[in-house]
Amino acid sequence: MEFEFIEPAQDFTSAKPVLKAYHEDFRKRAAALVQLTASVQEQGMTRESAQGCVGFYCQYCIANGLHQQDEERFVFPLAISLSAGLEETIALLEQEHQQISKVWDSLAELLTEPEEVTDFDELHSLSMEFERLLTEHLQHEEQMLLPEISVLFTEAQWAEIGAEMEKFRAE
Repeated sequence: MEFEFIEPAQDFTSAKPVLKAYHEDFRKRAAALVQLTASVQEQGMTRESAQGCVGFYCQYCIANGLHQQDEERFVFPLAISLSAGLEETIALLEQEHQQISKVWDSLAELLTEPEEVTDFDELHSLSMEFERLLTEHLQHEEQMLLPEISVLFTEAQWAEIGAEMEKFRAE
């Protein structure tokens, strides 16, 4: 099976829509994974569902890596430099990254070799826990961080971060 990464963001002239595009993509794909694993739980692992598992794994690994780098290299440092009061919020978000990563590591083991999965309940349970943690984290970013930085960052800063994100992807 060949995999082609689908970039969630199409326009990097500003970082704000890039962040939103990634959030929307994460939500959509995590919900689809839960549906897929529910189907596997009911019907067993088919060739098509195995390909869906591997495809989700590949897409998420790349997208999550890019998104976390976007935040940790470009967004978080600027936010803290402009408002020390955001340090606590960002520390919480980084802690959530670690929690999501722990569940992801367990789920990824199953997604990378779906033909070997024998406990379909575990696969579905992990995918639901992953979706829950991811969704809560995205809500926290959107409710606690984005409103603050939307006021703090100038349009020029959003544009500069967007350009840095695009450059990072080209490396």
